[in-house]
Amino acid sequence: MERNTDRRPKRPKQPAGKPHHEETVYTEAKPINISHFLIRIATVVAVVLAVVFGMSIFFKAEKIEVAGVDKYTVLQVQEASGIVTGTNLLTVNKGQVAGRILTKLPYIKEIRIGIRLPDTVVIHVTESAVAYSVKEVNGGWWVLNCEGKVIEKIDASTSASYPRILGIQLESPKVGKPAVAYENPPDATGEATAPVTVYNRERLAAALQIAQEMEKNGILGEIATIDVTDMGKIEVWYGNRYQILLGESTEIPKKVFSVVQAIRQLDAYQSGILDASFTTWPDEVYHKAFD
Repeated sequence: MERNTDRRPKRPKQPAGKPHHEETVYTEAKPINISHFLIRIATVVAVVLAVVFGMSIFFKAEKIEVAGVDKYTVLQVQEASGIVTGTNLLTVNKGQVAGRILTKLPYIKEIRIGIRLPDTVVIHVTESAVAYSVKEVNGGWWVLNCEGKVIEKIDASTSASYPRILGIQLESPKVGKPAVAYENPPDATGEATAPVTVYNRERLAAALQIAQEMEKNGILGEIATIDVTDMGKIEVWYGNRYQILLGESTEIPKKVFSVVQAIRQLDAYQSGILDASFTTWPDEVYHKAFD
């Protein structure tokens, strides 16, 4: 009878309470295949270039649609935009396009630019609803919108066809730029030639605020003059029908709203003085017929 001579060493018993740990096997790291890595990068770059190339071929401007124009023509807006047929739609800088239009066409105050694939640029403009004439310190007349942007230079006779802002003059106005009120220059001693209690820039700001509130409340083109000569007695003429007394430059939105409501409640044949200074009659507009 043969004996089993295969004698294997017995595995030592683990001490009681200690878990058995498998042996960790370490393998040698495989070297990076540089050629395969470069091929992958080249493939990604090729795909990106193909996509960009495809976009540059297919997404080109063929149409420029313009909406909202009245004072200008569609062609004027298209030319001012600087966008020409064949321009890549994906590279159109909307900020630069809007800046070019606002500079060349100052009656436009707001612009929205959109892209409709595959081939159309859409430009929607908002023009100044009403413009106001203001005299320059050197004697000329200029047109502003209610935000104070200088729109164009006009002659004295034409200025009468716009609502006039009285009580201030402009200093070195430039088309497309914000209006700057002329201040009294200092004399030889360095002092102002007249005591300054209210700066003309404050008068201009008050006049523009009144114009903005009038437009917000639907009075477009009905104002004849806005007089801010005396900032304690601001006066507005509504055509030749109403002389509106606003008093000081406080609570302008509330005063203008109250005046507009009063005008809408009065009959069409009525005229006179509308006192909205809120001094004698707080929060009320007092109507008095002309003598």
